[in-house]
Amino acid sequence: AVLFSVLLVVHLIYFSQISDMTRDGLANKALAVARTLADSPEIRQGLQKKPQESGIQAIAEAVRKRNDLLFIVVTDMQSLRYSHPEAQRIGQPFKGDDILKALNGEENVAINRGFLAQALRVFTPIYDENHKQIGVVAIGLELSRVTQQIN
Repeated sequence: AVLFSVLLVVHLIYFSQISDMTRDGLANKALAVARTLADSPEIRQGLQKKPQESGIQAIAEAVRKRNDLLFIVVTDMQSLRYSHPEAQRIGQPFKGDDILKALNGEENVAINRGFLAQALRVFTPIYDENHKQIGVVAIGLELSRVTQQIN
């Protein structure tokens, strides 16, 4: 019984570490995509225009589909969406307070629910060429898929 208990505890610790590493790995990959988009001249220039005229939606959707992500949302400093998988949400405010750190220049990772599903969400600020913050890239990974990767 003692040996079984020890093996069970070791297994649980191992599984916990594996799940943390998998979740962190997925978050880091999503952050890498977000940082790449945040550094894109097309995204920076698009934020100078109105959301529907920016061209950001086409870029975000192409990247989202290619990487099998739940969403890529680019916002301005007022949290207004320039992209969303549901195009009718463009021009509307981002849903969730987890964007606030990124609006203050800080990358962050959170688990939250938006319009689409419970998601692992990553946020990175967007800066212009003068290092003035002009927006945020938010990327969501569907939590059920994160759990599938862990299992």
